[in-house]
Amino acid sequence: MRATRRGWRRRLLVGLVLSLVLTACQERELTYDDTSNSTIYTGVLTPDAYDRYEFATKPGTMWVKAPSTNTSGNLRMAFWPASARSAVDEESCATWASEGGGVAQQGVALRIRIEASGRTRLLTVTRNVWMGGYWIFNFHTWDSAQWPPYTLLGSKSLDRLLRPNGRLAPLPWHVCGRAIGNRLEFKVWLDGRPEPEYSNASHGGGVALPSGWAFQGKPGWYIGHIQPAASALFTNLATYRYVPADGSSTTTTSPGSAQPVSVAPGTTSPPP
Repeated sequence: MRATRRGWRRRLLVGLVLSLVLTACQERELTYDDTSNSTIYTGVLTPDAYDRYEFATKPGTMWVKAPSTNTSGNLRMAFWPASARSAVDEESCATWASEGGGVAQQGVALRIRIEASGRTRLLTVTRNVWMGGYWIFNFHTWDSAQWPPYTLLGSKSLDRLLRPNGRLAPLPWHVCGRAIGNRLEFKVWLDGRPEPEYSNASHGGGVALPSGWAFQGKPGWYIGHIQPAASALFTNLATYRYVPADGSSTTTTSPGSAQPVSVAPGTTSPPP
């Protein structure tokens, strides 16, 4: 057991060091924020009978509601800005501003890639909702060519940050996630607190990705498990890509990049 733990810790340390080295050689470039007039695309990750979500958006903000006619709460979806260029190394940020009618499952989505065949792959970091452990974050790969399409890579508890004295910290929560090479990371901070570094273990964590998951895709966000008539509000939506410091591009707009699945209504403004 001790040898296994040492091996796991060694792999984690190596992944963290490689991530730091890679980001040190790159610059972060903004690809979407509240000044961007971009269409927002949505895609279903796991359907739930005839349930659906209603999306209302304005630049940098997304309000997602489950109609009262929904019958369950297991629908999972991703959404992303069309203007964000596909990249291997990228980042997605948001403020989980509020919820109405119950707890939802918010998250970040990265490397969203829809191939010409319809096969969809992506990475997510999401808030856990199982057994009410809302201070835990889960890392997943998603591949529509398998069932179930998601594979759990690991989890990280932020109970000291998000459940001080045994009580869950209220929203808003500020969350960023990024995929750098073969590593998937996230960080969280509360309102009025400074943004932490990804290396701050009390505010986030990361996992090594399996072989074959370092491909180009679009950055975006995840939403799931909204109960009928409930809603979730995202603000401060922003995406970034990491480019070589010398200014050369590592992105493409090949047919394998994420394509629209359905268009979220863009003419209705979210509630204040």
